[in-house]
Amino acid sequence: MALIRAMNAAISGLRAQQTKIDSIGNNLANVGTTGYKSSSVDFATLLSQTVGFGSAPSGNLGGTDPTQIGLGTQVSSTRLNFGQGNFVATGLNTDLSIDGDGFFILKDGSGQEIYTRDGSFGLNAANLLIDPSTGFKVQGLMADLTTFTITPSGSLTDVTIPVGSLTIAQAT
Repeated sequence: MALIRAMNAAISGLRAQQTKIDSIGNNLANVGTTGYKSSSVDFATLLSQTVGFGSAPSGNLGGTDPTQIGLGTQVSSTRLNFGQGNFVATGLNTDLSIDGDGFFILKDGSGQEIYTRDGSFGLNAANLLIDPSTGFKVQGLMADLTTFTITPSGSLTDVTIPVGSLTIAQAT
């Protein structure tokens, strides 16, 4: 019986380590991917068997902890790292970056919202800010060009960059 228990614990450990190696391989494969940070795997005890009970403190002595034997491990979570990276100037006026937490919101052809941290954008023929690799439109809160204000509770719209139009600048 002990041999089967030992083999099951070893197999669960190998499976958990396989997930960890997959995570490391994914991190290495995405080293050059814009906006990708990293992921890490956390482990937890799958089962444990109590072979000795603990005792409460008595007199001048502290208590004792229960004795347990682990019967395996499992992956408890895979955490994604969204920490702030370094800003890199690209020389393109349409490339954007996010300082801190958050995502750019893009809208695909069917109206589905897509979230990304990749700010490599461009302009299409209609002066809409888009992701040039997919054609998805960047969404945002547009400013009212007469009052130069943004309504935070407003609805998201396609971000339009009015290239070539004249607007009187006004201090905000």
